[in-house]
Amino acid sequence: MAGIATKLIELKEELDKSPNTSLSARTGILESITLAREFAETRLDALCEAFTGGKNELGANTNMSLATVCESLAAQRLICYGAGSIKGSTQGIRKFTLPPPETVNGPIGLTEPNTSFMGIKATDISEKY
Repeated sequence: MAGIATKLIELKEELDKSPNTSLSARTGILESITLAREFAETRLDALCEAFTGGKNELGANTNMSLATVCESLAAQRLICYGAGSIKGSTQGIRKFTLPPPETVNGPIGLTEPNTSFMGIKATDISEKY
């Protein structure tokens, strides 16, 4: 009987602390968003900042950012690996799609979590998780 009473006390303490767990999770999410925004403001802006005076593979004048220079070098590396042509090879390289920094740092909509129930809310008793 003492084991059951101890388990009841532990369960009650765990339930009392559960709002703190929810707040900790929300704080972690907000910290991740802050880190992503900081990355976009500093690093992403530096990667996407275009400088004038560059020429692409076709010889046309273009603005060159660090990202476009890396893409051009990757396309040229394909030639070293045996590609038949450098023209149009930027579609065949693996690269990141970088969004504009102002898109990443734009307004975001956060919704409040529903804390009226704990765990998974089943809609049918036959559902399995």
